[in-house]
Amino acid sequence: MCNNNVPELRERVIHVTSDERSINWEWEKNSEQVNRQLQFVSIDDIPSIRSNTNVVLPSEIQEGDILIKHPFEPDTYLNVVDAIDEIRKDKWFKISEIAQCLGATGFNIKEATESIETRELDTNVGVSYKVINARNNIKKRNELKEKLGIEIDDAFDGCKVISDESYKKAQELAKKYHLDNDAAIRSLIRMRDPGIENAFLGRTIHCEMTKELNSALDIAFSLNVMPNVFSLDANVKKTLETKETITLDVRFEFPEG
Repeated sequence: MCNNNVPELRERVIHVTSDERSINWEWEKNSEQVNRQLQFVSIDDIPSIRSNTNVVLPSEIQEGDILIKHPFEPDTYLNVVDAIDEIRKDKWFKISEIAQCLGATGFNIKEATESIETRELDTNVGVSYKVINARNNIKKRNELKEKLGIEIDDAFDGCKVISDESYKKAQELAKKYHLDNDAAIRSLIRMRDPGIENAFLGRTIHCEMTKELNSALDIAFSLNVMPNVFSLDANVKKTLETKETITLDVRFEFPEG
């Protein structure tokens, strides 16, 4: 809507559309099936949002774009196509930062798996999935680097007993990156509490690298209930149709005595 008030980006998924459709989309056929975590914003309001808010937006935005809120960075939105690589890779970097604060000597990815499904619309249940590749082990270093842009192992100097300051930093990072609700990360942090005498030397955690991304793509996929109203770019359409799940089992090591 174009007025003197700057629109607030409230939701995890934003669809940039014409001014008219951003206002009237709810009167279109099947609009009740659109996920309510999807917000429609006029292309005419983008300059105002850039100039008058702290929200970080992609450098180029066009009508028809879908923006995904970055789950690990505040007030940051990514173009849906760019988000595929950015979010899953950044999640790994955030976990590594936390482990470094906890005094880890390094990590080794023990197992990495990938499964691929296609999203389909079911008018009764919403988004459903059709399996293409149920489970594919990623065994080689170059495969993992190609998929996620990360190494299969890495090393730090390590620290047997971390300082209270370093421990607090790990907690702050987990909260800042919205990873404090992940049971594996919470446990990793608690077990490295410098106040515990019997600190552990290793922990394997299970990470689903694509959980946050796939949740957002499920929301965006609901746009397909109104194909005659919102025509999606072929590249965007393919992105929304594909659900790729990547999981890692990672062994973090900590120094002895």
